[in-house]
Amino acid sequence: MARANAITTAALNAKHKGVYRWLSDGGGRGAGRLVAMIRQGGPVFYFQHFDAGRRKRFLPIGPYDSTGRRGWSLQRARDRAAELSELYRSGVADL
Repeated sequence: MARANAITTAALNAKHKGVYRWLSDGGGRGAGRLVAMIRQGGPVFYFQHFDAGRRKRFLPIGPYDSTGRRGWSLQRARDRAAELSELYRSGVADL
């Protein structure tokens, strides 16, 4: 069963209701994670991680597009987040 705030195709395609919402793929502590902000202009993907000062940071990946032609498909965004997670866990501080 999916978590309530999980990133799913259905959640990304749901009608915007005038309030920003965040969806998250979750992930292990210290690995960073893929998140999506649902907004008026459409969902946007980010890689969320913490800097050395333990401040939450959001690295933009790009806008969601189910076809992947004008933006990032969910699978492609997950693949990119996995690449960034690997860099982050290896100690690269400046993503």
